[in-house]
Amino acid sequence: MADDARRRLREQGIVAVEPDERIGVMLAAGERVVAVRRDVCIERRKENLDPVQGLHGDLYVTTCRIVCLGPVPVEVPLAAIREAVVAHGALRLLVGGGHGIEIRTADPKLLRVEIAAVRAGAREG
Repeated sequence: MADDARRRLREQGIVAVEPDERIGVMLAAGERVVAVRRDVCIERRKENLDPVQGLHGDLYVTTCRIVCLGPVPVEVPLAAIREAVVAHGALRLLVGGGHGIEIRTADPKLLRVEIAAVRAGAREG
């Protein structure tokens, strides 16, 4: 699935999806939603223990950031991501300063490919 996505992204580029009302009101001018995952689990990794580690919500990958909307919203600018690796069935994002985010979804490899494509597009644009 991830290989197919890589090939499709190379051939067609990034295709925006219609934002729902939750994320639509949060988008900046020119910002587009490129991927959505429903009911993901996110765990924030910090130098210090985080009292609210296991979070659930809907994940949106935009052309500028990753946003998880749930009881406790989480937002990560794409420019802050230093590394993205798939390990133990989850996507782990290193965002610097001893911080990271682990995203549990059914397709972590595909999500990594989508995030990498958006980041590459941002560097080129």
